[in-house]
Amino acid sequence: TPSTTPSMDQYQYRAVFTNSQGSTNTNAAILTVQYAPIISSQPMAHTVSVPSTATFTASATANPSASVQWQLSIDGGSTWNNIMGATSTSYTTPSTTPSMDQYQYRAMFTNIVGSTNTNAAILTVQYAPIISSQPMAHTVSVPSTATFTASATADPSASVQWQLSIDGGSTWNNIMGATSTSYTTPSTTSSMDQYQYRALFTNGVGSTNTNAAILTVQYAPI
Repeated sequence: TPSTTPSMDQYQYRAVFTNSQGSTNTNAAILTVQYAPIISSQPMAHTVSVPSTATFTASATANPSASVQWQLSIDGGSTWNNIMGATSTSYTTPSTTPSMDQYQYRAMFTNIVGSTNTNAAILTVQYAPIISSQPMAHTVSVPSTATFTASATADPSASVQWQLSIDGGSTWNNIMGATSTSYTTPSTTSSMDQYQYRALFTNGVGSTNTNAAILTVQYAPI
């Protein structure tokens, strides 16, 4: 034969002998071609919201048949580790958490001839904002200003709205135009003493507000 390829597996060959009296052929001889796994179906990327699961599926052709092992990378594909027990052509994650966002999954198919892995499939986990930096209380003297700062992680990214309470946190109202991660008060007055400020972060999954930060305004006797 020429150099074999996977497509030649199970080809049959026979010889035909011919003379002036007639022709006779041999029995068919089967050619079995063993080859390393060839990926026939790649796993697809998934986007889910906490705490939903995601299922990745892959397939490969091989001779002899291949075993499969799913692998996980939590560092952008630099290193890969086997997922214990994930040895079928489909793998379902546990309930997702925000820390699993951008995890990558792939399947490794192996037989006696060699091993082949699929492309990496990225898991995008959407989750409500998680506060990563709380606003701090401030003490200023009239007529100084005070600047409050907060941050949050979220997927998809979150918008921010600063809110004000003038009744000790019982009710909150949006501050017009205060939609960045920092908010600076106007020049303070004595009436602003003990005002409370917080940031509300919102995305398509949900909303989360920071702790309240108290503004203490010092002023001369009135």
